[in-house]
Amino acid sequence: MLDDLGFILPLTMMILGLALLSVGLVFSRPALFWGLGYLAAACGFAMPLQAFIPPLVAALLTEALFLSAFFFYGQALMTQFPGRSILTFRLSLSLIAYGAIAAVIVVLKDMELEFRLSDLACALSILVPILCVIRRPKTPVGLALVTCAGLVALETVTRLTLTFLLAGADPSTLTDSPYMMIMQGCAALFGHLMALAALAHAARDRIVRYREDAEQDALTGLLNRRGFERALAPHGERGHVPSGAVILCDIDHFKRINDTLGHAAGDAVIMAFARMMRASLPAKAAVARHGGEEFIAFLPGSSSAEARSLSQTLRLRIAKTEALMLGEDWVATASFGVSGSLPDDLSLTEVIGRADRALYRAKHQGRDQVVEEPMRSAA
Repeated sequence: MLDDLGFILPLTMMILGLALLSVGLVFSRPALFWGLGYLAAACGFAMPLQAFIPPLVAALLTEALFLSAFFFYGQALMTQFPGRSILTFRLSLSLIAYGAIAAVIVVLKDMELEFRLSDLACALSILVPILCVIRRPKTPVGLALVTCAGLVALETVTRLTLTFLLAGADPSTLTDSPYMMIMQGCAALFGHLMALAALAHAARDRIVRYREDAEQDALTGLLNRRGFERALAPHGERGHVPSGAVILCDIDHFKRINDTLGHAAGDAVIMAFARMMRASLPAKAAVARHGGEEFIAFLPGSSSAEARSLSQTLRLRIAKTEALMLGEDWVATASFGVSGSLPDDLSLTEVIGRADRALYRAKHQGRDQVVEEPMRSAA
């Protein structure tokens, strides 16, 4: 059974490593490190099966591979949940540990001490990153990944403890006995769980990225129509129209900007306006590019008067923004339509409709002004 496990474990870890490496090469940097770690571990577990390699060389290569595997596991965690870099410290720790292990293998020829140092170095290589990132996961799959990494660390510490419990025993008992069965069995179980968690996290990250791409305007970084509708959904989930206000704005004479200065200048105006709008409105506001040169914002909990005041402030700021000064006597301007929710509204669509009518009035009353529906206008 041990021989079968000794063959199966490197094979399955190689498959997991190749799967993670493939994912990493396509879209996930953490998966790249996970893949390298699993490939190194697979080679490490397979090394004792290579009878043609001299025992001394096999021992040195095996320890190098396992240390590399745990180093990459730790680097994957640090990349998955970024923060302060400790790469230099971790790399130095691994190199020093390998130097000590190599000295034990070549000079002292003490297998028991070799196992202890190896397990200690591997445990530290993954425990240090776990302690660094333990508070960073914000999703269930992230917590599952760190938990699985913790189980791998626990198994490694358990192996280290076993070497002390078996102190003084024949070295063969450490390789051809229940010790090796426990080591490979636990490594297989927890290692496979960690790989599955890493794959699940990579898949989740990709799904989130696809969703962001589908709901985000590529030019401005604001929400697009789909993203705006999704952002509004929670506000109406109780079956009634929430308290809030809608701002619709449109850059004046935008076709003239494109025709006179070119589409690159038009894009620059749109991006500058988007930045200003995002910076001027409350953080809780849902802000979107509604199409072309038109923008929309929903301010939950704000009154129509508050939205009107914010729009007026934004309108006045435009004239002072260098990026929107298109010529000596030409500054981009914008028209605004504002409306707040009313008790008898059946949906937010009605609020948006009133804001749209207010914007229409602003455009036809001379542009560069704020019109509030159904109340009053300001220029």
